[in-house]
Amino acid sequence: MKINQIENTSETDIFASLNIRSVAEVFFIIILVILFLKSFVLEFYKVESSSMEPELAKGDIILVSRLAYFFGFPTRIPVIAYNPGLYLRINYSEPKLGDIIVIDAKETVNIPESNFIIKRVTGIPGDTLFLRNTISGEYIYNLKRNAVNKFGRELLIPKFGDYVNIDINNLKFYAQILLNDGKNGKILIDSINQNPLFTKKYKFQNSYYFVTGDNSELSLDSRKFGLVPDKSIIGRAELLIFPRDKSNRFNLL
Repeated sequence: MKINQIENTSETDIFASLNIRSVAEVFFIIILVILFLKSFVLEFYKVESSSMEPELAKGDIILVSRLAYFFGFPTRIPVIAYNPGLYLRINYSEPKLGDIIVIDAKETVNIPESNFIIKRVTGIPGDTLFLRNTISGEYIYNLKRNAVNKFGRELLIPKFGDYVNIDINNLKFYAQILLNDGKNGKILIDSINQNPLFTKKYKFQNSYYFVTGDNSELSLDSRKFGLVPDKSIIGRAELLIFPRDKSNRFNLL
């Protein structure tokens, strides 16, 4: 009898151990699947400002597709916010005018207090901007397809491989993206600052976009921080999931 009890106890312990291990393995697999989906496929984002009103209100939850334009490594792994230091992307599409995109703010547009920003694409690579400074230091812009301000200055939104003459007159506009474009960009900035007469034709290593908020008076966007490189684009907003206005739930964006 005692032998049978010992055998039954041993079998119970083994089954309990197997059950715990199985649950742990399933839980681990679920975590990996969630991380994969959030890193490479889909992710939810909460709108943190009113800059996209009336389309998106502060507090709205949107579904963002990470596969809209490319497949590749994220600049930061979700949840743990770890930057793997890898930039490997297979691009098969490009943001279009009017797309609402999520941008990694810390990595490329120098907004340390924000992890991401949500803006609308209003200028694409190859477009020409006509800019003039306002009293507040922001830019007023018109794309080439619109009426040109006679006091404006023509500037190209570069795409990968474009050559642009950089000099003291357009350095302010291109400076931020030159810093993010590669080591040669920083060298060029230093050269022009040391010699204002210096000019050079620079080959851009990334494609860039001009983004703005629908609520222009309250939006921190390309008028202030300049162009956004394609490598900082996280994905495209696809669906409004939990809006502040319940009647707009599940609206396509």
